[in-house]
Amino acid sequence: MNRFVARKVAAPFPGHLSFLYDLYDGSNMTSLEMATLSTAEMTAYNKFGIPELKQRAYRHRGAALRGLSAALSSPDRDVRFNDKTIGTVLLLGTFADISGEGSIRDGAHVTGLHYLLEQRGKGQLTSKIGAEIFFLGVMKLHIHAFVTNDYSYADPGGYSMLMQDVDPVWRARALVCKIPRLRSALSDHLHAMASTYQLETTSNHGSPISPVPREQSSSPPSDKSASPERIPPLQAEDVQQIVTLYMGCMKVLGELSEWDQDITRSPAFNPDIVEIGPSPTLLSPISPLAAEEPLRQQQQPRPNRYDSRTACTVIMLKSTRVMLLLSLLAYLKRVKDWVAAYPRLTVDTNASLLLAAMFSSASPSAPNVEKMLDDVRNSLGEIERCVPFAVGSERDDLDGIASFQEGSGMGHDSATMLSSNQVEVAAAALIIMHPLILVAMCPYSTPQQKQMSIDVLHRMDKNMGIRAARHRLRELTESEPRGLFF
Repeated sequence: MNRFVARKVAAPFPGHLSFLYDLYDGSNMTSLEMATLSTAEMTAYNKFGIPELKQRAYRHRGAALRGLSAALSSPDRDVRFNDKTIGTVLLLGTFADISGEGSIRDGAHVTGLHYLLEQRGKGQLTSKIGAEIFFLGVMKLHIHAFVTNDYSYADPGGYSMLMQDVDPVWRARALVCKIPRLRSALSDHLHAMASTYQLETTSNHGSPISPVPREQSSSPPSDKSASPERIPPLQAEDVQQIVTLYMGCMKVLGELSEWDQDITRSPAFNPDIVEIGPSPTLLSPISPLAAEEPLRQQQQPRPNRYDSRTACTVIMLKSTRVMLLLSLLAYLKRVKDWVAAYPRLTVDTNASLLLAAMFSSASPSAPNVEKMLDDVRNSLGEIERCVPFAVGSERDDLDGIASFQEGSGMGHDSATMLSSNQVEVAAAALIIMHPLILVAMCPYSTPQQKQMSIDVLHRMDKNMGIRAARHRLRELTESEPRGLFF
């Protein structure tokens, strides 16, 4: 289990499951200790195939669930919402990642995790353990939103926004929490307009909406759509909402770009950087509804190498950036298709000129789709560049396994047999597993990037015992990715 725990060695990084070193007490087997043992035993079973390990893993998992139920039923608030209780929920989620059993869409522990994070209040952010637990919990909730398109649990309490000025990592967390809200708003507005104006929708992602009236179509008419002649004009508030959402997305993308520049200047982010690359001259961030051509600007030098913690942070932020861009592109395409298919939408609307300006290819104010696609591709390229810094090579996996086999159990002494990089490889793997699935599934990934992601996911399964890396990739690629807007 030490291979899945990365200690917090320096601010501002929280580590990964490092709270176990403070909370785990082998002499007092509570739900947390049982959940830890079950996860460790399942990891060992996946690698060595000893049936007894699997039996013990499920036995300890059952004990952890019973202990968790008892804690949540306690009349004492300090028992219901303490670090060990919510830590147990996180460990049971890690058990699901390790075992690979159950569907990722099931949302196991999501409602309970969201409830606990909200009920623990703002005070949890002021302690080292509480802040780490909160961040890991929010990560799991974002993964749920990523694959299900359900944003109900994405930002418990809105607490991340309260801490965004503390340090760059908290600012990154606040930005990450903004993105599910924006993606939810984009999705909700599409559904609202389709319902209000009885617009045709399509189940095939990316396919255009046909402007052919229903009576001329060979397919049976939909009860939820009207012919183009009967569509009412768009109301001013809907046109304003389109512009507001677009501007909101551009603002967050700009803030993410600013954060990219921060990590090149902050020594806290780059303790192991050995070389800084030359400053590339790139186009400035997308200018929303700007009539003039974007000016070229000199960016900060980009690091040639990241330490593991920085690499994981960059991968997480770049993956959320890709998700926001894909959602925005899909939103704009759907609205543009509606405007083309149903001309009456822009009739008798005071703001029709603004709407026409946004979706006219000749308009300098139109959203620059090509720049957005370049942004997606650049972000995917940065994820690809950071993966080796996060999880190393296959030799790191095998060296770690060999050293662990020579160790004596799960105590602290066995962890000292691994180099710091080897100890963090599997912890980093759990953090970047779903961003890698995103890269493998994204239609704008290059064949090389897709293959890199698949290879690393197979490494996680084969060498690290993370069965979910293989199972969830297969599950998501074999079903309609309804949360991904592809």
